[in-house]
Amino acid sequence: MKSFTKFLGLAAFALLATCTDENGNPVDPVKQVCGFTCPGDTVDGVKIGGVADGNASITGVAKVDAFFAATINFESAANDVSNGIQEQLNLIKADFGITEGSLADGLEKQFQANLQAGVKYEYQPARCAIDAQATLEASAKCDAEVSGGTATVECKGSCAAEVTAEAKCDVDADLYCTVSGPEIECQGECQGSCTAELTAEAKCDGTCRGTCSGNCSAYSDSGATQCAGTCDGMCKGSCEAKLAAAAKCEGKCHGECTAKPPTAGCEGAVRAECRAHANATFECKGKCTGDFEPPKVQADCSATAKAQASVSVQCSPPRLNVSYAFKLDADPKFKSALTTLLDVRLPALLQATGKAKLVATDGDGLRVAANGAVKSSVDTLKSKTSFKVKYGLLCAADQLDDAEDMISKATDALSDRLMDAMSVSEKVGLKTI
Repeated sequence: MKSFTKFLGLAAFALLATCTDENGNPVDPVKQVCGFTCPGDTVDGVKIGGVADGNASITGVAKVDAFFAATINFESAANDVSNGIQEQLNLIKADFGITEGSLADGLEKQFQANLQAGVKYEYQPARCAIDAQATLEASAKCDAEVSGGTATVECKGSCAAEVTAEAKCDVDADLYCTVSGPEIECQGECQGSCTAELTAEAKCDGTCRGTCSGNCSAYSDSGATQCAGTCDGMCKGSCEAKLAAAAKCEGKCHGECTAKPPTAGCEGAVRAECRAHANATFECKGKCTGDFEPPKVQADCSATAKAQASVSVQCSPPRLNVSYAFKLDADPKFKSALTTLLDVRLPALLQATGKAKLVATDGDGLRVAANGAVKSSVDTLKSKTSFKVKYGLLCAADQLDDAEDMISKATDALSDRLMDAMSVSEKVGLKTI
């Protein structure tokens, strides 16, 4: 570094005759050689910001500046998600009036004091999808050899497809269509409620309409012969079960049914998706839910592209069905707070933590890139490029520590909020985060 700086200074003095300010005066030969500046330098009374100030244009080298841009965007996204989780935790604490001790311990005490046996959950987690186009754009900014016309994103889960009669999938994936309606004959997964006709006595995890061999919670007739509630014995007649998570329904689906189409295409559906075969990946042009691989790029661009794409991740709310019973002396304030928790706060918290997991994972990859691949790239490029670019890369080398610090702080804060959310989730009986 010292020998290069000495060389830089000699070259700067050689250029003094042609490099002057607007008044014709020679410029500083080290800090401002014909427009060569670094973050921290002052030009016309204005100090040039670095990556910590939101400036990604450090070198003019695509892959290096793309890393700085990804760092800035990642820090913003990670902090937004962290703040979103903390906001929900604060609201839950206020709803339950917890003023001392941890939120998780306070919730545990109130659940034990007011509920007979906690809360039972039927749960489908938030679905988080990465936009394939955003991934391609992030890859192209880092690696000039990535072409939008030929580069692809490989999806290992499911990928949104067009809702048309011509909808089709790659050979390594199957097409699934989702239809919606008040009553659908479903040969796939039902989400909503499912009504099955029971011609013989069977267990019913829902509302039994007919006869119940055990205790029924409600009847439709004055003689208490026709059950119209939950049955702790065997039911004969019909059974309507609410399904928070998509599940096989042997009857009529009230809500959404997802299944392979009997013929080609998904015309008339509300959604369409391609699902990868076991252990397979396939090209995705829409939004990929699950793990994915960005286009084949240089090693030091892969983490940058994934982190940049994770900024645009979108997560759908989770689905929850719950059952619980209050104690006779349950606090009315607790009843109100519990309703708000299960209907509003907990779904929002689970949606935020779904995104947090993806962002945190990509942050870890970006942190590794800062410490390895990007530093190596800077060192390699110094010996293979022009004098001006060499100067910019020296600036970049000085900015890498700040970038790594930004990534580490944002990732660590996000991990802490995830741990807080996990603790709360476990104390209320939902061990999913």
